[in-house]
Amino acid sequence: MADNIMPHPWIPNSSESIKKYLMKELGIKNVLELFNDVPKELLLDRPLNVGFGKPLSEYEMRRKFSRIISRNKVFTDPPSFIGGGFCMHYVPAALKYLLSRGEFYTAYTPYQAEINQGILQALFEYQSLIAELYDVDIVNASMYNGSTAAAEAIRMALRVRRGRNKIVLASTAHPEVKEVIKTWLQGLNVNVVEAPMDKEIGELDAEKLKSIVDEKTAAVYVEYPNFFGIIERGIKEYIDIAHERGALAVVYANP
Repeated sequence: MADNIMPHPWIPNSSESIKKYLMKELGIKNVLELFNDVPKELLLDRPLNVGFGKPLSEYEMRRKFSRIISRNKVFTDPPSFIGGGFCMHYVPAALKYLLSRGEFYTAYTPYQAEINQGILQALFEYQSLIAELYDVDIVNASMYNGSTAAAEAIRMALRVRRGRNKIVLASTAHPEVKEVIKTWLQGLNVNVVEAPMDKEIGELDAEKLKSIVDEKTAAVYVEYPNFFGIIERGIKEYIDIAHERGALAVVYANP
């Protein structure tokens, strides 16, 4: 890292005179003295090479990014799942303005219902819509995000299927979600097994799943679409395999 950082209009107190004053008050002669604990061989002795030969303004970066991404047809050809949990989707223009409303982004959990009627109504409408979409009777809307919801579902399966200590995770699932699940299972003496995928089609191998799920299995976890952006066509078969052996099926689905 270099200490000859130029003043930046967005960063307060970044002018050379102010920096000199601050360094004098701190009793240092060089900004790099603040990083004395970092081994010298890890510090750059030159300015960081960023941008495209030079730092770009926000406007320049947007134009550059738009030109590059315009060549990526998978983003512009719905319906497409590009993997990693991303897919082509439409975001209504009003959403940005709704999210800027304090009653939406601050009232996450309605502890005091009398001042959170707006969020309660939004949660009710969301639950009703998802219940209709999935054709289920009950929808819970108080989870933080997909990974922790998946981990909670797995922990619930272990309580519902007491005496069983095996969890089967689809190898086609998002690796970060799997890591969250494994973290939540630490210390519980649970055997976590990953079911292999059919590499020819990028989907879970149903036959191998049958050989893995047994009477010790509490839950089978799969994703729809999977991490590779592929619709698991055998999803019903996977669920049936779990149920036939007395296990629960947990599906992380993108509605």
